[in-house]
Amino acid sequence: MFAMAVAEPLQQMLTTPSNVGEFVVNITNRFHFSRLISNFISFLVLSVKILTGLPGLLIIILFGIINNTISAFFLLKIPAREVVDYHKGNNIFRMFLNVMKRKETRIVLIAKWVSLSVLILIGFAVPFLSKVIKLPYNYIFLFTIVGSFSTVVVGILVKPFVDQIGSKSMIILSSFGVGILGIIWAVLPETTSVFIIFPLGFLNMFFLGMVLILIARLFLQSIPDNDRITFASMANFFSAVVAIVTGLCGGYLIDVGETYQFEMINSYGLVFLGVFVLSVCNGIICCFLEEKGSLSVRETAQVLFSTRMLRTYLDIYQFKHTSDPIKKKFILLHIADSDGDLATSEMGKILKNPLSNEKGEVIKSLFLHPRPSLLPEIIREAKDPFSMHQIFAIFALGGFEGEMVEYALTELLDEPDIHVKSTAAKSLARVGNTSE
Repeated sequence: MFAMAVAEPLQQMLTTPSNVGEFVVNITNRFHFSRLISNFISFLVLSVKILTGLPGLLIIILFGIINNTISAFFLLKIPAREVVDYHKGNNIFRMFLNVMKRKETRIVLIAKWVSLSVLILIGFAVPFLSKVIKLPYNYIFLFTIVGSFSTVVVGILVKPFVDQIGSKSMIILSSFGVGILGIIWAVLPETTSVFIIFPLGFLNMFFLGMVLILIARLFLQSIPDNDRITFASMANFFSAVVAIVTGLCGGYLIDVGETYQFEMINSYGLVFLGVFVLSVCNGIICCFLEEKGSLSVRETAQVLFSTRMLRTYLDIYQFKHTSDPIKKKFILLHIADSDGDLATSEMGKILKNPLSNEKGEVIKSLFLHPRPSLLPEIIREAKDPFSMHQIFAIFALGGFEGEMVEYALTELLDEPDIHVKSTAAKSLARVGNTSE
């Protein structure tokens, strides 16, 4: 827990507002990929007949101790210049009271703790499978492998657009997805086949994994620049308290379910109904988030279910992560051909960047596909005598319409540069103005 309190502030220092989501996805994917390997090893060990049961479990624990010790030696090699300062009277309880006064941070922390409770209650699926469904240990480890694989898949899918869409809407949608699956878990009979359980586990961790990744993104963004360690310590301390309370409540609900044997639900049904209640609450809580730049639920649904919008997001992601100029030019053509606001926004960012190598290509594309919202940027570029792309911008104005365009082009006719004057005259003719 001490390591967690130090690690999260360091992670926040390594991120920027534009890549925090991608950073969290990378961290999460590497963690779950490691978990996937360890669970697969556990599955192989427990599949050996003589190691089934306690001997196999002890071997797995010993293997974990050895690996953890090895990792400590690698940690020693990492240079760290961060200093943990202590300010008298500034403890986790005072930090808690101060944070709870700030609406945005308060909502993020509550969502973090509620999603942790959901994760713990879903964790009762393991004893449910062992005790009620009576799956052997190796199948249960295979079930956890499916869950880890699902979380890795989530990371791969959301990585290209998590920082563009934002967290709010996807948390809301995913929380309701987890809630629906909680009801399904609650009504599973003892005779349920593994062919139903494994896909159900995959979907469960798919939606919950998305919630956890997106809340981790919001949490990193909410860590203050000062008192990072105290803030993270406070969050982890109360996470531990929430975990203890949730675990005890989950165990109590199982005892009640096994004692009274409610109709329509299994003996662990009350726990899984708790998953439903908490997930729905989490979705409602996140409705009050005010995340700058986040899309609405409706806009997010349009993105997720529109192949054209998804293609635009993927194009923008590839554009930002490729260094090959030919590939960048090819991808930029796809972006310029898209009619959505997202493509317009990305092209606007390129136009505002004075050092962008792609600015000329964007300006050229606007002649064939004019975007009125980018007109002020094109006019500014056309009037800048020191711009490398001035002629392209003047030419592109010929694809727009309106008095603002004609006025700007008429002004450019008075420039001493004959190339500027002649291009402005051609563009004036293209917009239908023959008065000059």
